[in-house]
Amino acid sequence: MARPKKTTRDPLIEAMISRLPAAGEDFSEEDQAKWIEHMRSCLSLVYGGDMARPLHYSGPPLQESIEEVLYRPSPPSERAAAKNKPNFYIGDDNMVRNKAGDRLMPNEISGTIIDLRGVDGDPDIITWADDSKGLRNAGDVTISL
Repeated sequence: MARPKKTTRDPLIEAMISRLPAAGEDFSEEDQAKWIEHMRSCLSLVYGGDMARPLHYSGPPLQESIEEVLYRPSPPSERAAAKNKPNFYIGDDNMVRNKAGDRLMPNEISGTIIDLRGVDGDPDIITWADDSKGLRNAGDVTISL
């Protein structure tokens, strides 16, 4: 008898699923809406398409944190290209690097920086080539998941 083919989910999707509270635990409507918005962005990033467009939410206005604004996905065409070949990225070591692995300064970025750390990446510990940290002096850079 043939074994069923084992499938694996993308780590970004797994990370989002792991952030769901256990059944029966408190999960407010506002938190649910935020989670769904993030999952829609992740689905667009992983599978393509335009799932990142906003949902129609009738509850109180959602307050976006600076991290949510910084990590808002790029338009689909940029995301699709970045998924296959990130020219600029933030690795697990929090360093900003180019495709060759060289550390970079903000003025060397000409495009979107892909944050490979996922949704939990802290913008305050992003480290540049001169060992400065954060986005305070980064100027106009775009970061996407």
